[in-house]
Amino acid sequence: MPLKQNLVYNFLLSVSQVLFPLITIPYVSRVLAPDMIGRVGFIDSYTYFFTVLAEFGIITYGVREISKKKGMGEGIDGLVSELLVIQFISGLVTLVPFFLSLFYLKKSFTEPALLIWAIVFYLSNLFYSEWFFWGTERFKFVAIRSFAVRSLATVCVFLLVKTGEDYIYYYAIMSSAGVLNLLINFLQLSKLVKIKLKNVAIKKHFKPLLAIHGITLCYAAFGMLDTPLLRFSSHSEYQTGIYVFSIKLIRTASSLITDFLLVLFPFSIAVQQNNSSLWKSKIRESSSLILMFSIPMTVGIFTVAPVLTRLYFGQGFTEIAISLRWLSSLVFLVSLELFLNKQLLLANHLENATLKVAGICSLIFIGSAIYWGARWGYKGAAMAMITAETAMLLGYILLKNRFIPGVSIFNVADFLKIVLASSAMYFLIYLFPNQEFWKWPMLLLFVFCSILTYFFIVLVVCKISLKAYIEAFLFEKSKIKK
Repeated sequence: MPLKQNLVYNFLLSVSQVLFPLITIPYVSRVLAPDMIGRVGFIDSYTYFFTVLAEFGIITYGVREISKKKGMGEGIDGLVSELLVIQFISGLVTLVPFFLSLFYLKKSFTEPALLIWAIVFYLSNLFYSEWFFWGTERFKFVAIRSFAVRSLATVCVFLLVKTGEDYIYYYAIMSSAGVLNLLINFLQLSKLVKIKLKNVAIKKHFKPLLAIHGITLCYAAFGMLDTPLLRFSSHSEYQTGIYVFSIKLIRTASSLITDFLLVLFPFSIAVQQNNSSLWKSKIRESSSLILMFSIPMTVGIFTVAPVLTRLYFGQGFTEIAISLRWLSSLVFLVSLELFLNKQLLLANHLENATLKVAGICSLIFIGSAIYWGARWGYKGAAMAMITAETAMLLGYILLKNRFIPGVSIFNVADFLKIVLASSAMYFLIYLFPNQEFWKWPMLLLFVFCSILTYFFIVLVVCKISLKAYIEAFLFEKSKIKK
């Protein structure tokens, strides 16, 4: 499928990832108290960490290796079978520490019903196969399936979550949606690939998988251990609840940008293999386009955080505004960092060097999250996240300069112009008085005026060619051949 169509379907997927939380979070935040949200967020992040531990690096490795295969045939059947076997074995091995840790949690932190749903979700991930659909660029299937499952989950939230005690239903719906996605994926995979379980050659994959898995675990420290670490260090479900909603909103906003990297990853590998000069020439323009959207989004979230928190989350979560402002820079940091990781470092098989940087930064995060989380709660967790993500981005830039010196990741002059145009959004809010009394129409009017102001400065005053960046981002496969 052409890249442009993949991006359209991925845009629909990103919209669904943003739309459904936008619909459910205001309702859930008015039904469930912060400490209940903290319980759900804790067990959700904790379980996700073990699923990543069991995944053994298959997701990134699978996408990369499958994207190299030409068409559907025996070669891809064997590869998929081998990766599924490795993933299943790894999941069974990881099941032991997961069960032992849940036995400890049963006595200390959470209700048995939450643990049961956590186990169900973990076991279903033994058959995880999303990487196959990313590698074969079946984004239409992924988008339609995700939209349908999220629609069903959203309806269930409004039907079942009625009182403050229904947080177990809330987590059950989240887990069930994940299980349903996995089941549909595996059924579709079994129609497309002939899976064999005997005489599979799995040893050849171990060496690259170990390096990629190490990188994945380092990312898991940021994305999945942040909530459990805050819960353990602060001993406060309230602090955890405030952090859970704020980081969820930030990650939802970031997904509008980072999800496009899922489309570009297999495509970038194909370009890099067939025409390295074209690949180098397009990297700078593509990264500049990411900056053009991630920087104003960062400034915009920081600017409207107090008003957005009051209108969106309700009175019980007013402290989210502070956390949102701390975490807003993650949109920029994570977008550029993942671009460097996927499109440059892993595309050039620099797993070992990437692992060293990611490992150091994950240790920085874990240590600072425990220490600062114990002292300052959700503020400390936000500080730890920003510190470690900044270190990760700087480390990746150093790796790029050392191993891929001929590639420029962005135009410095355009970067400064984007920062200047984005800063105008912050000062614009002072033309709209009485923010403490704003309603939704006034907030939406401000957002609309901010977007117009930003693009006027970028396109008219600074004369940055948005068209050129978009064309670079969407360069066709017909041009990648030598």
